[in-house]
Amino acid sequence: MTPLSASDRDRPKFSWRRGLLHALGAPAFIVAAVVLLVLKGSVPSSKLLANSVASLAGEAFAIGLLVSFLFQKRRRVVAWILAGGMVALAAFGFINGWRSGGATGGASGRDAEPWEYRVEKHGFSLTLPSSSWRPFQKPRHIVDFGANPFGAAMLAGLVSVEAQTREEFRSSIPDFKAEFERSPDALDNPVFKEGASESGSPYVFASINKRVASAGKETYLAGSRTWLEDRGITVTMRFEGQRAYQSKLAQDLETQGFEEASRAILLSVKPLAPSAAAAPSRHPRVKAAADRAGKRPAFRFDWLPPCRVPVTEATTVKGKATRMRYFVAVRPGKGKNLEVRLEDFAFLEMDGQNVTGPEWQERLRPALDMTSTIPAFEVSPRGEYLKAERSDEMIERIISERKMPDDEANGYRKLMASPSVESAMQANIGGFWASWVEAWLDWDLRPGETKEEPIVRALPHGGRFPMRIRRQFLASENGYATLQQTATASGAALAAVIAPLAKDAAKAAGRTDVPAQLIKDGQQVTTMLVETDPETLRPRHTHSEAHQRMTFPDGAESAHDEVRDVQWDWDSAEGCGQDRPDP
Repeated sequence: MTPLSASDRDRPKFSWRRGLLHALGAPAFIVAAVVLLVLKGSVPSSKLLANSVASLAGEAFAIGLLVSFLFQKRRRVVAWILAGGMVALAAFGFINGWRSGGATGGASGRDAEPWEYRVEKHGFSLTLPSSSWRPFQKPRHIVDFGANPFGAAMLAGLVSVEAQTREEFRSSIPDFKAEFERSPDALDNPVFKEGASESGSPYVFASINKRVASAGKETYLAGSRTWLEDRGITVTMRFEGQRAYQSKLAQDLETQGFEEASRAILLSVKPLAPSAAAAPSRHPRVKAAADRAGKRPAFRFDWLPPCRVPVTEATTVKGKATRMRYFVAVRPGKGKNLEVRLEDFAFLEMDGQNVTGPEWQERLRPALDMTSTIPAFEVSPRGEYLKAERSDEMIERIISERKMPDDEANGYRKLMASPSVESAMQANIGGFWASWVEAWLDWDLRPGETKEEPIVRALPHGGRFPMRIRRQFLASENGYATLQQTATASGAALAAVIAPLAKDAAKAAGRTDVPAQLIKDGQQVTTMLVETDPETLRPRHTHSEAHQRMTFPDGAESAHDEVRDVQWDWDSAEGCGQDRPDP
């Protein structure tokens, strides 16, 4: 036996008993920390988590044994470095997990409650796992949400809403799957699932892991398409989870969190019951708007004149597109009534071409001068259209622009003065105000409701104009109501309007041979849509369309299509009660 040297005798012996006690302390600390997080609800408790914790605990045991060995061998500097690093990493993970919430964006108490986001315009909703999921202020899609648990950012977006039949939905599934099958930089094969959601809606779901070349990071991607039968629409959703950690436990938690969150959100799409449209949302960002929607708004006209608001209008008539800017001015009129005038017109685009340059403005000068002759009209204090003033100036300017001979000019004056043309002009001008204000007065529907009924309107010359009216309350979001009204009239109704016009036109031309049957068949569909403040009926967006088709006895056909889209800039309005002191 070789005798021990003096240095060997001075070096302390390694105690396995002490080493095991020290080594067991490290995994015990890890397990205790994770148990606390599980009890708080910050991480899911599952078989996957148990396996991950067991693996990490084994690694901690080995490191703890090494630290004990170094301590007993008086390599305390190195031992302290290893021990301090391990404690710091564990503490960081524990604190971050405690503060950030669960992998699905969950948290404890009230914050752990899921909340519903309603897309009332299309009649469906989706559910977010917790209030940690917040909507973006400037979304890339229809709406985007984000959460950032454990530092792993997760994004969910409502990409599109399409009108589809069940067959069209089924036929779109192969293309949807192909997007994931052809995904570049894929780290594994995509996973697909088809079935029916809890609400009974058929869906297709896909997920895949890929590496983003630009960022050099792994990303979890998922998508879904859900068909809602009673709405006849397909809703497309997307999900992205950005991996942030390298350790096995963190990666396992990320994977499980991404999978749970993507399925929870993407497969939560369900039809919105009409009675649920006014139910308050749990999320604070939409609660105020929902509270406003919970009571029936007044839907009253309250522009507080004098009021002058700039608008931008895009118009397409018979395929010709024009974009212009003008002001809608409402001022005190006769008695208690109000005068509405459209003024200060400026052309911005024609068929997509910028016309704001001096050369174009000069060429458009005659058209701009014509806008100054647009007649003002009168509305009641409640916002009801009354009548438009007669514009002899406009008639004379048209005669001058067309260089009509005297006999033709006299016939044109007689035609424009006839009761039928006067009635048509009043209805045309009143249609503008109806799409902006009058059609929405005293609105009696609630969000999600639709009402359809036949009505008959009396014409000024004694005729009757039957039509079918469909009214819809499409949405109530952020203090604005989205309303729509569609009127459909048949060929017989159109004939009742056109017959007196034809007779007056023939009379003005000195003719009496007006055919007994003017129209063989036809249809007119007029749609008005508004996004408006229900408390004041100040619109931020109005849209109207008129589509008319007529067939004549000789087989000839006529078509007229007109679309008007108006954006209202109330932030730049003049007056409108802004100068009045608060009561």
